[in-house]
Amino acid sequence: MTRVLLMRHAKSDWGNVHQSDKERPLNGRGREAAPAVARALIERAWKPDLVLCSAATRTMETWNLMASEWPDTQIDPAFHDVLYLAPSHVLEQAVGTYAAKLENSGRDDGTLLVLGHNPGLEDLAADWAKTLNKAAQKENGPDAEKISVGHFSTASCAVFEGQMEGHYFVPTKFCEFLKAKELLA
Repeated sequence: MTRVLLMRHAKSDWGNVHQSDKERPLNGRGREAAPAVARALIERAWKPDLVLCSAATRTMETWNLMASEWPDTQIDPAFHDVLYLAPSHVLEQAVGTYAAKLENSGRDDGTLLVLGHNPGLEDLAADWAKTLNKAAQKENGPDAEKISVGHFSTASCAVFEGQMEGHYFVPTKFCEFLKAKELLA
């Protein structure tokens, strides 16, 4: 079973109006939130094996702060410009490519972390939740429990498990929706 962590970057700093959106760094709250999410992932044994990350400054900083919580791990993240503000269909293709790499490596329990932006991440998580809800209704009827992935505030992380079908990752289980605000409370 492959696990996919869809995570939005931590809170960014809007203080410099001359900086491009892509170059915005994290603010103080963001620098606290990223390690908190990393610690929550450690507690749940969901440390990533592969990392796919937007090349925006705030996503790369989010990754670096998370990685500092895993000093014993050597993960070489893949930073891609195409993931900057990517729509859900682009993210879904990227997830399929990297999830296939996990499965092809011989690991049957690998974890892929995708660090990106809204609205693409939120849309993809909502699409996957709809897929799971339809399957549950088909199996258990109209009263089946519904999965709801909330708004992807900064440093939110939706966790899904699933398998590859062709070139696509197909979710079979929703695990949890982590919110930095709740982890830091």
